[in-house]
Amino acid sequence: MRVIDDATFEEYVMWYLKRDFWKRGRADPPRIEDFDWCLREMYLEHLDRIKPEFSGAKWSRVVIDQLVEMESWVAPPFKWLNEEGLLPDNGDRHISTIADRVIEKKFFYGPRPNAMRAKSMYSYYRMLKDGLLRFSGINRLVLWHDKSKNETELFDGIARVLPMIVLARSGGRVIPTEAYYGE
Repeated sequence: MRVIDDATFEEYVMWYLKRDFWKRGRADPPRIEDFDWCLREMYLEHLDRIKPEFSGAKWSRVVIDQLVEMESWVAPPFKWLNEEGLLPDNGDRHISTIADRVIEKKFFYGPRPNAMRAKSMYSYYRMLKDGLLRFSGINRLVLWHDKSKNETELFDGIARVLPMIVLARSGGRVIPTEAYYGE
């Protein structure tokens, strides 16, 4: 992982809401001048995308281009990962283990997935395979390093990263990936 520059909690919040507005096709994304509204919006509508410790954390923008590093991250305990059978019974949430399950289940070659986020993952797979997706700007990831567990959680972007890992394991390349990194 290479640090591009420093970032702030406020930048993360603004980026997340701009991405959310973009995904939903909403006009007029929020502005930094409206940060109080943005923070309320995060706590009211996106509670799963913010942690109490975020506001006092050190934030950076980073680039990751090593598959082994990406595979060492852990996934958040998303319900849809379990519903789609991508989490093993032992509860291992390492991205490498989940990627193994995706390959084992032929996830991208069988029937379309059920959960909305799983459907997004399928779409990202198609876009990556066709060379139409980059992981920067609006599509960057969010990583959170939990010092007490000494692990890095892929806090936002699992549906984008898993398809890249699957493609990389089958001879594709790892796309340099931007992320917000909090610790």
